[in-house]
Amino acid sequence: MFTAVVLAAVAFGGVGDGEVVLSEVLVNEPGSSTKLEWVELHNAGADSVDLDGWLFVDGDNPPDSSLVPSSSSIAPGGFFIIADDTASFLANWNVPADVPVVEIPMTLGNSGDSVAVVDTTGNRRAFRWTNGGSDGVSLEKILPLGGDDDANWSESEDPEGSTPGYRNSLTPLDVDGEVTSIVLDPSRPEPGDDPQVTVEVRNAGATPIPLANVHVVADGDTLLSSSVEDLQPTEVGSVVVTWFDIPPGTHRIEGSIEVEGDQDGANDALEISITVGTAAVVLSEVMANPAGSEDSDEFIEIFNRGDESVDVSGWSVTDGDEVDALMPWDEGIHGVLEADG
Repeated sequence: MFTAVVLAAVAFGGVGDGEVVLSEVLVNEPGSSTKLEWVELHNAGADSVDLDGWLFVDGDNPPDSSLVPSSSSIAPGGFFIIADDTASFLANWNVPADVPVVEIPMTLGNSGDSVAVVDTTGNRRAFRWTNGGSDGVSLEKILPLGGDDDANWSESEDPEGSTPGYRNSLTPLDVDGEVTSIVLDPSRPEPGDDPQVTVEVRNAGATPIPLANVHVVADGDTLLSSSVEDLQPTEVGSVVVTWFDIPPGTHRIEGSIEVEGDQDGANDALEISITVGTAAVVLSEVMANPAGSEDSDEFIEIFNRGDESVDVSGWSVTDGDEVDALMPWDEGIHGVLEADG
């Protein structure tokens, strides 16, 4: 018999459909070039957005505001480039034909500045930096729906240094659920114990996961099939099942996640192995760095946690660096390891 309890994921706020976000900024122009600064907008929603009447704001001391050119719009999932000089921009970057590029003069400070766009309702999207990045390398937003704090922006990892008009190099796949850990409590159960098995899952993608099905399997038998709902990007959820009267022996436990449209199957499952009741002798203490410089003072201690004596004659010890030879256990002195000793 198994008992399961699903732990709800923590809520995380995002933007709605048809929402435009700042997504990339080139502040530090390559080499001695000028007129190559630009700002990218991304429509993270499902509806086209009309940008007529929107303001682009360069800096805030004092701010320099300019209207976005009329008849501008950004398609759902699309990008929109505001360039200091369109001719210079297009001479240096190839963007898809359906990505609009408009010109608004700007002066972005490498040692600290900000940009913003303001829609017709006064809603403001702003990004402020204290370091404009490496020479010719843009600053990218990691999660489109993750806000504009410093933790959600970093230097582009694209080989070309930037990704105008394309998905950011730092942005994860749209749909990606992953299993991050499997934990037992107690961590070393004894035969007959009722350990709790917790499987933790995470939304590793860039968009919300409405429903994630989670499965816990032990030695081929399903302990639990449950679900976690409404996982926002980076959010973590977990399911818990009690494994009653766990038998002795070595067991394999697998946690897996199923998400509709998952784009990466490599992280959908995790497996661990545990041994219950058969490993009486364990390593219990290690002296790796003795006082002074005497290597001869290094030692390891083993402990018999079982109820019966264990004959360790013929056992071997190695330091694990794949260099030293195996050293036979001293049978004359340590032939038997007494119970609880």
